[in-house]
Amino acid sequence: MPQKGREVEMKSTMMALALALTASAAFGAGEPAPAAGQIQALRAEVKRDEGALSAGWKAARAERGVLLGQQKAELAKIKAGPGTRAEKKAARQAVRRKFALLIKEARVKRQAERSSLRMAMKSKKNQILRLRAKP
Repeated sequence: MPQKGREVEMKSTMMALALALTASAAFGAGEPAPAAGQIQALRAEVKRDEGALSAGWKAARAERGVLLGQQKAELAKIKAGPGTRAEKKAARQAVRRKFALLIKEARVKRQAERSSLRMAMKSKKNQILRLRAKP
């Protein structure tokens, strides 16, 4: 007797599972909404922009390292070169000012690029939200 109850329970479970699978396949078989492709494309662009932000940080760090290396080389030349202590001090200060300006210009340029990328990402994310909200 207990075996027969399990068979009935198993059959009803299998029927429910089959019904659920066929129903989901039937309702999901239609074409996806046209906005789905746009959303997918926009999400890919957002991911690309995020990658560009990350790459920009790495490039800026490398550029700054190169500039600091050049500054260090110029300071070493001044230290080894001829001149009085006061002349060397003035030359060191001039080199530091020059490279500080170069680093600042690179930072400002990178900030403008980051700002435009962030604004583009934000507009794309808002566009995705609008597309999802449409019926």
